[in-house]
Amino acid sequence: MKNFLYITTITIMVLCISCNNSKKNQKEKSIIKTYLYGSGFSISLPSDYKIEKVEYSDLKKYFFYSTDKTKKKYFDGGFSISANPHMIVFDSITKSKLEAKSVFLGKQVRWDVRLTNEGYYIQTITDFTNKDNSEFKIHAYGHAKTDKGVEMLFRSFETLVYE
Repeated sequence: MKNFLYITTITIMVLCISCNNSKKNQKEKSIIKTYLYGSGFSISLPSDYKIEKVEYSDLKKYFFYSTDKTKKKYFDGGFSISANPHMIVFDSITKSKLEAKSVFLGKQVRWDVRLTNEGYYIQTITDFTNKDNSEFKIHAYGHAKTDKGVEMLFRSFETLVYE
């Protein structure tokens, strides 16, 4: 029964995120599109969020997080681009394992959602082809402490585009 409630909650949150006719609240006005120079990607995040890049020979990682330490941190996350990414293992701290679906890079994907004592951990891996027809995989992941935070995290990932 408990898992059913969590699955229902995640399903409702993802459906609300995907609804095009939802009202925009005041906080959404502070969402800004950020270009990840040199990558071809952009993502929309709250204005007080920072993105950092770490690059290795076969892997690029982008992390985003709130820089405003005075207010509640809703979520943080990132994504990596590589030929062979791996899912993060959360089995030892997982209270419930769930699955959600949402749009990511223009296609419907399944997200692994783990509920832990520290909140939600989400992740997915999807195939990606850039303008040069090079094929990669993208591993997107994030953490949110609250239902509102995980909703904002999914909404942010829905805005990730390759231009």
